[in-house]
Amino acid sequence: HDAALAVLSQTDYPSIGYYFANSLEPATANLWELPDAPAEGTGMNSRNHHMWSSYSAYLVKSVAGLHQQAGTHGFQRLELRPSGAYALSGASVTVDLPHGTARLSWVRSGGRQHDKVSEGETARLSCGPSGGRISAVSFASFGTPSIGSPSDLPSDGRRSDGFETDPACHALRSSQAVAEACVGRNSCEVPATRVFFGERGSLFCTTRRDPLASPLRLWLTVACEVAADSLRVEAGVPVGSTARLLLPLRGMATPHLRESGRSVYLATDPSASSAARKANRLGSVQLTEDERTGRILAVELPSGLFDFDLSDAATPRAASSATEAAISV
Repeated sequence: HDAALAVLSQTDYPSIGYYFANSLEPATANLWELPDAPAEGTGMNSRNHHMWSSYSAYLVKSVAGLHQQAGTHGFQRLELRPSGAYALSGASVTVDLPHGTARLSWVRSGGRQHDKVSEGETARLSCGPSGGRISAVSFASFGTPSIGSPSDLPSDGRRSDGFETDPACHALRSSQAVAEACVGRNSCEVPATRVFFGERGSLFCTTRRDPLASPLRLWLTVACEVAADSLRVEAGVPVGSTARLLLPLRGMATPHLRESGRSVYLATDPSASSAARKANRLGSVQLTEDERTGRILAVELPSGLFDFDLSDAATPRAASSATEAAISV
């Protein structure tokens, strides 16, 4: 998923993101027929071309993680799969069905948090409800940052940001400005503007630019006080459907799952929470291997609304409460 998201989030020419981030003719709700539409003539140059929009299905099924289980029909059997991508901190989706509404939303706390935005937009970073405060800025570049080569990535199996700055187009105050806005807070907002990063001059990044040049952008990675990930998931399964919830563990040594505050699975004693699972109307909860995301917890769900918290019992949870996090902001 991280590779696919890296491609989809690019704003370089040519890319889907370039349609919306370019300064010549930013797209709004539609997609162009040609990636360099503003530089072409009027023939075969539609601004409403559906053939490029198939990525929307990827966003629903693989990023947010809601789709129909293979071999079933009528959405009677749902598969709910929060993305295991390291570049994502959360997503949500709602699908209206003939027999009701299916919902899935998830947010990840702790670890490293990322964001990418184009010039003029606002980057938003959060360590989540149980990730503590932002402790450091791992990467920040306002300009034209890019993905580094494979040799720049770690060999421990965990995806790092892998970003690198462009020496010809990089605001020198990027890291300092982001640290001043974010470190010590549970969440922060960073405007991707020249003024914020102290680049008021009109010559910033102009020496290498042309009409189809890469739009300016802001890429960020911050580290949270709580280094281990935790996951909050809310799911809605309509009457007439059942679902299988697949939760990526992403290196959790001792996964601990709660539903509505009750412990329903602990890896060190999988059978201890059977009464809680029954009380919360849950089916089986199994620790298993998945060919797409590695180790997962698979949870069987009937129809209804569910509220899950997944954490690593081997890692202390953040000491800061929601109230403390609010005060820090």
